[in-house]
Amino acid sequence: MKKIILFDIDHTLIDSDLLYKLINNNLTSSLKINKTAYMNLRRQYLNSLLCSNDFNADDFIKLVAKKFNKNQKLVYKYFLKQPKLYQQALFLDTKPALTKLSKKYTLGIFSEGFTKFQTFKIKNAKIDHFFAIKHIYIFRRKLKKSALINLPKKVIIIDDNLQVLKNLNKLNQFNLIYLNRKSRKTHPQIPTIHKLNQLTSII
Repeated sequence: MKKIILFDIDHTLIDSDLLYKLINNNLTSSLKINKTAYMNLRRQYLNSLLCSNDFNADDFIKLVAKKFNKNQKLVYKYFLKQPKLYQQALFLDTKPALTKLSKKYTLGIFSEGFTKFQTFKIKNAKIDHFFAIKHIYIFRRKLKKSALINLPKKVIIIDDNLQVLKNLNKLNQFNLIYLNRKSRKTHPQIPTIHKLNQLTSII
């Protein structure tokens, strides 16, 4: 049986900061929305959330349409129906690594957020075909016991969020790998990589 590798999405496979920058620029320019006013609205919305993973694309689209008196379908189009932007936001090592790893391992997703939006990201980025449908795990809160019991035992989990990995490490149930794209620092207990193409050397 092939080993199973589960990937986080944001900041692991997709450069989410770049993605939102591209979306925001595209939406405001296409619909002729004042960029400063839009970014203020976005900031207010984000500040109203408990955490960034509570971002609900549908709610935000409705908010933008109402605030700027725009057709909601058009806001939806320029926010979500833009596959080129999602593909541009992929880290350069994502597709090459997934292509290579998929030949030897079963790949999946372990992500937190709204299932519809998270799934939309990997589909728009044209990487969804790399992942086995039965191993796509997306939860509102992925560290909850009710979420973790769904994961295969000893599965390999790749995540950029060190706090998530520290919490998982306490359970001693999974093989964890920390993807640190921001610095050259490594974790003393959790195997660390800085690029996805380094995975093959440690699994």
